[in-house]
Amino acid sequence: MFFHLLYLLYLVGKGYTIFLLKTDRFFSMKRNNWYQKILERMSFTGTRISSASNHRSEKKYIDFRVPDDPDSNHAGYARAMIILSQVASLTAVAVGILVMIGWFFDIPILKSLNVGFVSMKVNTAFCFILAGLSLYLFHHTTRSGKSRMLARALALLLIIIGLLTTFEYILNIDAGIDQLLMHEMQGTPGTYSPGRMALNTAICFLLIGLSLLAIDVKTRRENIFSQLISMALAFVNLLSLFGYAFNVSDLYKYANYTSMALHTAATFFILSIGIFCFRPNTGVILVFSMNNLGGYMVRRLLPVLLLIPLVFVWLRMAAQSTGFLSSILGLQLISLVIISVFIFLIWRIAISINILESKSSESAKELSLMNERFSMAARAAKFGVWDWDIPKNLLVWDDRMYELYGVTKNDFAGGYEAWSNGLHPDDRLHSEEETRKVLAGEKEYNTEFRIIWPDGSVRYLKAFGNIVRDKSGNPLRMTGINYDITEQKKAERALRKSEERFRTTLDNMIEGCQLVGFDWRYLYINNMAEIHNKRPKEEMLGQIMTDVWPGIDQTEVYAREQKCMTARTIEYMENEFLFPDGSKGWFELRMQPMSEGILILSVDITERKKTEEKLIRSEKKYKYLFDMNPLPLWIFDIETMAFLEVNESAIRHYGYSRKEFLNMTIMDIRLPEDIEAAYKAAHAPKVFNQPGTWRHIKKNGEHIFVEIKAHLIDYENRNARLVLANDVTERMKADEEIKKLNEELEQRVVERTRQLQESNKELESFAYSVSHDLRAPLRHVIGFSEKLEYTLKDKADSETNRLTGKIKTAASKMGQLIDELLTYSRLGRTDLKKSTMSLTAIVGEIINDASDLNDSRDIEWNIQELPEVVADPTLIRLVFQNLINNAVKFTGKKEKARIEISYSNPEENEYIFSVKDNGAGFNMQYDNKLFGVFQRLHTTEDFEGTGIGLATVRRIVARHGGRVWAEGEEEKGAVFYFTLPKNE
Repeated sequence: MFFHLLYLLYLVGKGYTIFLLKTDRFFSMKRNNWYQKILERMSFTGTRISSASNHRSEKKYIDFRVPDDPDSNHAGYARAMIILSQVASLTAVAVGILVMIGWFFDIPILKSLNVGFVSMKVNTAFCFILAGLSLYLFHHTTRSGKSRMLARALALLLIIIGLLTTFEYILNIDAGIDQLLMHEMQGTPGTYSPGRMALNTAICFLLIGLSLLAIDVKTRRENIFSQLISMALAFVNLLSLFGYAFNVSDLYKYANYTSMALHTAATFFILSIGIFCFRPNTGVILVFSMNNLGGYMVRRLLPVLLLIPLVFVWLRMAAQSTGFLSSILGLQLISLVIISVFIFLIWRIAISINILESKSSESAKELSLMNERFSMAARAAKFGVWDWDIPKNLLVWDDRMYELYGVTKNDFAGGYEAWSNGLHPDDRLHSEEETRKVLAGEKEYNTEFRIIWPDGSVRYLKAFGNIVRDKSGNPLRMTGINYDITEQKKAERALRKSEERFRTTLDNMIEGCQLVGFDWRYLYINNMAEIHNKRPKEEMLGQIMTDVWPGIDQTEVYAREQKCMTARTIEYMENEFLFPDGSKGWFELRMQPMSEGILILSVDITERKKTEEKLIRSEKKYKYLFDMNPLPLWIFDIETMAFLEVNESAIRHYGYSRKEFLNMTIMDIRLPEDIEAAYKAAHAPKVFNQPGTWRHIKKNGEHIFVEIKAHLIDYENRNARLVLANDVTERMKADEEIKKLNEELEQRVVERTRQLQESNKELESFAYSVSHDLRAPLRHVIGFSEKLEYTLKDKADSETNRLTGKIKTAASKMGQLIDELLTYSRLGRTDLKKSTMSLTAIVGEIINDASDLNDSRDIEWNIQELPEVVADPTLIRLVFQNLINNAVKFTGKKEKARIEISYSNPEENEYIFSVKDNGAGFNMQYDNKLFGVFQRLHTTEDFEGTGIGLATVRRIVARHGGRVWAEGEEEKGAVFYFTLPKNE
């Protein structure tokens, strides 16, 4: 029996050891995946200093190591513990639900597992459900989620139930919660009060609730507190399980209170383990999940320390109860067996450790080989490798790094600041911000920057780096590579400029340009294509052609595009498009294959098509005009001189039939002496020949004179001329007669001119006579009148004085009339002396003179700024002087006279000037008499004057090419208008 027992223990120990080794291999395979990422997780140790000598021994090498990353180093065990925690939570919920089912349906095995055992109370089952749900929700929630709030509420409810039940025992009261869910009969075995859970059960639930609230806080202190409570609960409930195993009731019952049920203790133990494993990366449990020698030992020895003594003590007691062993012998045997099991277990663990060390040594050799290979690869790729000790701010470079930065080892201080000072000033802040984000864990180190060499040249570098952190997440070191990308940047700039020029060229092409991908999506549309498409290109880019143009897949255009896309052939066509807005347009399309798909070039030929249509209509029209023209028309070949086409008028006028004409040349209708000149005229390079008169021969032999107009044209791909022939024979005869009449007329004109010149001389002589012969008697009359007044000064009566005064006044008026007549007569014979003049200045001078002569009158002047004109200043002054003086004169009877001088230019070629007053006015029935000589509409007694002033105005304005007219109304004033040309 003893040897059978030893053999059984040997098999159990061997099986457990094999299980542990298999488990270790499984998680080791998980760890070995890191070797596949070895090139991405490297660290460069830099320069080693030998302590055995006084000089520095430099050894450059690259060390590949699995980083000290807790999340990856024990990820397999941590995940297993988290899964174990979740399973424990679901187990607690399942046990609670099964026990409650047992109570509701009175199933004894669910309530107490065995007849005579104490039952799990309904409150206990309910609390297990609360605890399991709370733990499960903590596993599947976010920081601020509603499920987290629910998990906390469940844990708090658990604490309340545990406290109330504990107070019921301490104060010996009934809080009314024991039989709230289910009624229990009195006298149930192991029950102190019906429906009330055991005191140790209530305390356990109180501690479970506190532990659940503590695991919700992500700090090390609270996590350790939660783990310690869960370890204590597991130990207490393990004792309860020992009590049932060894039939020691004191281990699961306190005093005379209700006992803890067997499955209650088991569920507590499982739930405590689940809470203990909730956060495997921190606190006490971290040593269990670490993938190192300590974790390896704990995971293998702790289960044995817990299970082996329990199993063998139970076996010893079972053997003693049957009488096979005495108590002394059983104690000796159990001691020997436990020692043997532990020796065997330690021996197996030592073998496993040796195997692990052997594998580690092989891995180190492989890593060393990889280091050498990587160093060779880095040197071949011209990579510079660097290592930054962050806490010490020590930056170590390999030789290539010094070459990249253009410095020597003595020039580089070896710190972060020394590296930052070598950056381009414009990139320094950005690089420092990148480094800050990498150290904060916000991004990976992958950047580009510019550096300035000592000689002032600028280089571009690319940098990659990997950061190593401690268990708390603090950065320890950063390792990476740099390499020169200056040439790449130059190439990129050149390519970018080339692409910009190419895109600018495409955008500004006069042809529409569209690039369509193999998936029929628009990749590029230039500005002209946007105009052609009559829709914004933003609506089309990235869209499928058939979606943009519904129904296009049924057209010839799409068929050609498909052929170009699939057969990779160049296609050309002209097509009329109907746009969604109802408009139409003709386009010339060229489709050619491209690496991205097809390129579609479009040219708007709508106007060309319209022109072609117009040309066709024009050709029809001109064909009709050619045939129906009343004058002879024909077309002849310049090279052969043969008639190519003739109209009906030519056939009728010359007497030849169409067939005869088409078998003749133009020389057949010319006189022999004109053939050479006709040949030269036909071959003249001018498109249009100046009209010329030629002699032609009709079919009946009649000679006629024709006026020829010829036009060079392209007729059926021949150089030809279109000729219009106008028979001017009768006109030339009439011209001869007219010429004779003109000669006679010219003779008459010469004779008449001579007569007019003689008349002008006589008129000038008459004017002189008037000026000289009439003025002398007037001077005598005025002189004798004055002498008579002087002689009779003291003797003459009033009547005599009145008569002598009238004589002088009449003589003065007669002199004024003679002056004005002379002036009027000279206007027709005096040459105009035109110049650019300011009318505003002239009018201002005239107004000043008029105001001085009439300073006692109240006259309101409204003068508009007048333009400059080209005219005779003296005569134009006379025009304004007559009109303004008339306005002053005819407003003499008004208390307040208003005179307005203005102009307008309604026509492009002339100004209209006006002089308006509010004087006596005139009757429009007699407006035709205003501008005649000696024509007056008012008596001399009312308004003095000679009646020549307005006639003078009309003659002066007429000589300047203008017009004169007037408007008026009696006692309401008058307006006198005259015009002057703008551009003389």
